[in-house]
Amino acid sequence: MRPQNNIFVGLWANKITSNVFNSPLLTVPDIWGIVIFSTLAILIAHISKKCWTIVKFLIFCLFRPFRGGRLDEYAVMLRNNPTAFSTAFAFISIARRDIWSRNRRDRERLGRRHRVFICSVIISGIIHSACFVSLGAFLPFALIEILSKLNNVNCGYWPVNISDLESIGKEDVRRFILSQYAKFVASGTAVTTGYVSECYDAAQLSSCDLMINRQIPWTETNNATCPFASGQCVGGDSLAYTMTTTNITAAYYGINIKSTLTISRESTCAPIIMDPYRCDDEHGGHGYCHFTYYGKNHSILVRMDEANAYQVHGWFPQPNFTVHPNFQVKVGNVSLVYLSRRELVHLYETHDPFFRATEKIPLPGFEEGGYVPAWKDRVTAIGCVEKLQLCATFNGIVECSPWVGVVRGESNTTGLEPFVEKCTLEDRGLISLLLPRTPVLQTIGDAARGSGSELIASQQLLFVPRLQAEVQTASGNDQWEIEVGQWFNIILAISQLAVVHFPIGNPFIDTTQSPNEMLPESRFICENVLIRSFKHTTIRLPGLIFLVVGSAFAILVCGIGKHASAFLQRQGYWGDVLESWDRLSWESKAAVDALGAAGQAHARPEEGIPLAG
Repeated sequence: MRPQNNIFVGLWANKITSNVFNSPLLTVPDIWGIVIFSTLAILIAHISKKCWTIVKFLIFCLFRPFRGGRLDEYAVMLRNNPTAFSTAFAFISIARRDIWSRNRRDRERLGRRHRVFICSVIISGIIHSACFVSLGAFLPFALIEILSKLNNVNCGYWPVNISDLESIGKEDVRRFILSQYAKFVASGTAVTTGYVSECYDAAQLSSCDLMINRQIPWTETNNATCPFASGQCVGGDSLAYTMTTTNITAAYYGINIKSTLTISRESTCAPIIMDPYRCDDEHGGHGYCHFTYYGKNHSILVRMDEANAYQVHGWFPQPNFTVHPNFQVKVGNVSLVYLSRRELVHLYETHDPFFRATEKIPLPGFEEGGYVPAWKDRVTAIGCVEKLQLCATFNGIVECSPWVGVVRGESNTTGLEPFVEKCTLEDRGLISLLLPRTPVLQTIGDAARGSGSELIASQQLLFVPRLQAEVQTASGNDQWEIEVGQWFNIILAISQLAVVHFPIGNPFIDTTQSPNEMLPESRFICENVLIRSFKHTTIRLPGLIFLVVGSAFAILVCGIGKHASAFLQRQGYWGDVLESWDRLSWESKAAVDALGAAGQAHARPEEGIPLAG
């Protein structure tokens, strides 16, 4: 299912924000969004006139004590111009005639109060026009929220568990689960790799806008301490590479929940030495003894001398996977990644510990020749230690768990049990998703295998027809750090994509027959996953209500103005001001005749037309 086609329509609360103007929210299809904002545009145009009527009355009340002269003419023009723009334009014409006149006598005849009145109307009209034009232009930005909530269509945690295949009696079920598992790993990591290449690189595409945050930020540390025993890392004990995410919240993943829970993750990797761990089997097969699986050396296959350019094997933390004592750590999980290469030609010599090519060979067409991996460098390995830490606020105090591994240990233990007991039920549900019972695609070893083993180095291979072979054009000694960083990105992106698919089901497997391993305390997440939707419009209701109520108030004031004026005059309140304002509502000819009798009529009778209504 596509997330964009499964958007919740209706009222919902944004729990992430503390701003009252950003919650509650109303999500509607785009067509209804267009209708709503078109109606608001008409409303704003109407309210602009109503508000200007109120502003004109206030200006009139302020200057009404000053009687005589041209103020009566100015007051008629003020009363009878319907819009702020037309009023400001009319009074600019008056200012040019009476204030900026070249005739000194005309300027001296005009008193200070006349000048102040004219300037006040001009300034008020310009400000009023600018405010309502800005309101119309920026209203969508003020009222539209970029977030939408996913529908709960097929809630669950949908990895495929192959750790207990032996307990499944039916062979057809075992075959089904294995085929689903292969599809999940291949398709899932391929999609994730594509997302990383599009959205974690500098040139981010518009398709990345689905997530609230396109990527999970992390920092790197070069020349970190080797995480294994002394002397086990290539180049010494201070050439490791550490990748760290710090205090990432549930909201950063788009989970609509008020929670103080944060996660920090640290992965430290380094190329490991090979020669001391070379071991052969009784059939002459070559392998390495960095680890055992079910008590046996399963690394024979990592040495593929006929490998097409690159062959990557990732061994990740799992039951019965045991690393050599020199690579065991007190805290964290260990993954091993092997790289096999045939005699891949390099244009440049490289001493990168993972992609080393130092043996010079003749290369037709290139006088300086090329380079290939020496025999001892045709299989290399990287070891990684991964761990995480959780923090939360309890009674106003931030407390953090100890650092633990990123997958569950024996008997499903996590090492977080004392910390989890203090957490809310929802936070416990989040933690169970961070450390699920079936860890799938959670470590660098996971990311490096299958289709996730596509290397950045492979993107720089070039087929040379003259040589009838591929040539590696990359150079530099830090390629291994780039690759490890890419695998780390895949792990982070998998967690992002997993959250999106919790409410709607996994797109890579048949969820109707797959076991759902989501725990009850985690199921709230399926009602609270947020994405960016471009097929729906989400409106901030407080802002919309404020606008509608304000408009209704302005309409009400103008609608009952005449009746209120008559009532107040009968009661003897503000009679002078209100009677004068009502007098300016005469018919056009009567107003002009009255001003003409006083010798104050303007040359343009239409300026005496009263405001309708």
